[in-house]
Amino acid sequence: MAKIVLGIGSSHSPMLSTPPELFPEHGNRDRLNPQLLGPDARYHSYDELLAMADPKLAGELTPEKHRARHGAIQRAIDSLEQSLAAAAPDVLVVVGDDQKELFHDDNMPALAVYTGEAMLNSPRHWSESSTPVLKASAWG
Repeated sequence: MAKIVLGIGSSHSPMLSTPPELFPEHGNRDRLNPQLLGPDARYHSYDELLAMADPKLAGELTPEKHRARHGAIQRAIDSLEQSLAAAAPDVLVVVGDDQKELFHDDNMPALAVYTGEAMLNSPRHWSESSTPVLKASAWG
């Protein structure tokens, strides 16, 4: 009988793998998006949301704050990695949504099951040099 030895969770934000010097690029991309979901559960432009934002938030958008947040993110990921390695599971079950990264609209499964020693995580918008490979040896 199977035994669950660990349950962990993490955001899948692009900030997890973005170097701190590139954090502003996420804001630059948002400036081009006319349908950003606001705190009122309605869609707004970047400028509309900026007008609603607390002016004190500008102090959070500094290179120093970006480096501090990146450091905290990396420490948290390291902690998850250590917990996974210590649990040494025989099987790893990952639940997530694809967001058109590996599958296309014409073949988007409701549920996909992969088995193997490693999985190449190669979203279409990433370059080969930045593509992470998830290897079973990382936790065992």
